[in-house]
Amino acid sequence: QDDEDVESIRELDLRTFGFGPPMASRPGSDVAGGVLDRRGRYLGAALWKDRLEYDFATPELAAHHRAMNRFFDDECNVVLSDVDAAHNRFITYVSGPREPGAWYLYDRAARRYLNLSQRTALDGQRLGRTEAVAVSTRDGAGITAYLTTPPSAAPGPLVVLVHGGPETRDRLGWHRQAQVLAAQGWWVLQPNFRGSGGYGLGFASEGWGRWGERMQEDVEDAVAQVVSAKGLDGGRVAIMGASYGAYAALMGAVRRPDLYRAAIGIAGVYDLPDFMEHVARRDDSPGKEVYDFWTKRIGEPRTDADRLAEASPRRRAGEVACPVLLIHGVDDVIVPVFQSRRMKDALQSAGKSVDYREIPDVGHGGWEDELEQDMMGRCVALLRRAFA
Repeated sequence: QDDEDVESIRELDLRTFGFGPPMASRPGSDVAGGVLDRRGRYLGAALWKDRLEYDFATPELAAHHRAMNRFFDDECNVVLSDVDAAHNRFITYVSGPREPGAWYLYDRAARRYLNLSQRTALDGQRLGRTEAVAVSTRDGAGITAYLTTPPSAAPGPLVVLVHGGPETRDRLGWHRQAQVLAAQGWWVLQPNFRGSGGYGLGFASEGWGRWGERMQEDVEDAVAQVVSAKGLDGGRVAIMGASYGAYAALMGAVRRPDLYRAAIGIAGVYDLPDFMEHVARRDDSPGKEVYDFWTKRIGEPRTDADRLAEASPRRRAGEVACPVLLIHGVDDVIVPVFQSRRMKDALQSAGKSVDYREIPDVGHGGWEDELEQDMMGRCVALLRRAFA
């Protein structure tokens, strides 16, 4: 609702189309979904803190969900996927930082929890552990970041992995790219900077119009804190991401040439005025809703022209000091491939080191495993050279 900070679950009266009061709402956390039994009866709401939680309308189910979590040493996220009418059997999907995902059957009456999946070949003991880190920002605010430790737990290089959106968020869950990087012996930091989603509209709106500054500052503050707290190698830090995360990676390289040894951008936005012009031209929604959405979050091109240019990595390519890898799908309809092409051209014109790869016949995300494996191979190769 317009007067709510967080997303909630409400009843809708189909005769009057009026909403009732929130059935599930929690300050600082958007409701991520609901769970129903086989008869369609509402059982509760799913919310993310660091891990997945439920606010149950049927209180006795809470103890059983806690028991499911204890079965996995409180390290995984247990999603209630299907529940029978008697509330006795639960199909659950379980994943976590060291669990890629598996299906389990919880039988309440029989007190059994059975794995229904073929086990992955990955050995959890050889994967990196992930912890939540409370970060204090330079202006006195606070954000949460997630830090994945390499299996050796030895101090070393750090890779900052910035999420896309930007109004999405990271959480204590399975992240294949983070584990690939940790397997190389590198620490991996995933900050939920202001402007991220999932924490309510107020938190998200703190990033509106702050691309290139506050949102970057939060990332930098998270880096400084974990480098100091964990004794990491502050001289070997790299930044990468996809979509908005790619923007943050290249903008990070512009802002902090002293900090980042490499920057990797996948399907990113690098020129804000160009992107806004593209959105305006393509938006055929009633009342230009898509354009208005991005204007609110990035800025108004006519009145904020100087700020948007200043916050565009393509227009500041000469300030980049580290090697850059750019990757983009040719058929991307979310962020057009010309954004990466122009970023590449700007870097080359400025005499910078840039490796550019276009992937034919793919869009903004959801790439096949083989393509992602090749992409991560290129990322790892660049980072190894940068950290050498």
